[in-house]
Amino acid sequence: MDKKAGKIAAEYEGCELIDLHSTLRSRILAARWKGKVSRYNKFSLERRMFKMTRSAKLNTKLSQLRVTQRYASALEDTIPATAELIPRIYIT
Repeated sequence: MDKKAGKIAAEYEGCELIDLHSTLRSRILAARWKGKVSRYNKFSLERRMFKMTRSAKLNTKLSQLRVTQRYASALEDTIPATAELIPRIYIT
């Protein structure tokens, strides 16, 4: 994987890598990347703790942002409102 990641990183040198998964593979690629790498907070620990405890405080924290808002936070400094992220289908 490391050789392949290096090849991909070289091919897209200077481009931004948007890592929405933060898996081992994408982290290896990000380590070799020669441009900006953007990620979002997945609240991994909080999600696991909520699953175990069903804490109301954690539920509130996790419910504040929808997944689309979290994805957008990888690129945007200001998180867009939910209404701005509703998909639209244009029929022509």
